[in-house]
Amino acid sequence: MKYSWCFGGDPVIKKLHIGGDIAAGVIAIMDGTFKGFAIPQPAATNADGLGVSLDSGVYAVATPVQNSIIINPLAVYRGRVSGTAAGGGLLSAASTNVLTNTIASPTGVLVTAAATGAVELAGGTIFGLTGANAGIRRPILSYIAATSVTVTLQFPNAIAVGDKFVVVPVSPVGHWHNATTNLLEINGIVAVGAAVLAGGVDVELELPINSTNPEVYYDYVLQNHLLNPID
Repeated sequence: MKYSWCFGGDPVIKKLHIGGDIAAGVIAIMDGTFKGFAIPQPAATNADGLGVSLDSGVYAVATPVQNSIIINPLAVYRGRVSGTAAGGGLLSAASTNVLTNTIASPTGVLVTAAATGAVELAGGTIFGLTGANAGIRRPILSYIAATSVTVTLQFPNAIAVGDKFVVVPVSPVGHWHNATTNLLEINGIVAVGAAVLAGGVDVELELPINSTNPEVYYDYVLQNHLLNPID
């Protein structure tokens, strides 16, 4: 994860003792067992979050280590959406994130694709990659595995056979995501509604569009921050 910007003010950076190995780019949280230490967030939660670590540290009792950690409660962090749970993966047809439409939709509300994955993505986001709706984002209303994706608000143009789209399990007004197992990116192959509490700020498709392996980024604040939890 990377620091992106902050709702008011500059990033506040503190040197904090770590109670576990924390790599640069990993979100740190308060150690709920020992208190007073910063530890890396688990992939599925960021309760008592602190913020992103700017450097790497290896925990050792005999040689205490402090990492530089941004602690602003309203700091916005950016994570790349990965097509693998481990991180570093490409969003693609193989990961079932990239879909090719098979039935024309004159009203622009339905993407039909047999390659639609099995995880539930209603509440996530879909971007057009090719065709008349390329670069346009819509919230996902319903998602049927191996069948189709329906959008909440219709695309401005008809959806043609062969048009490509990318789907991801995060949204600008969502409250959830899963980190990848390396804790550096957003897991793009899990269902919407995963356990990490986050206030979604934006979901962006990188330009120019790569229609085979698009790059998508998620901006969010820590919803369960130690210094100012957001209900």
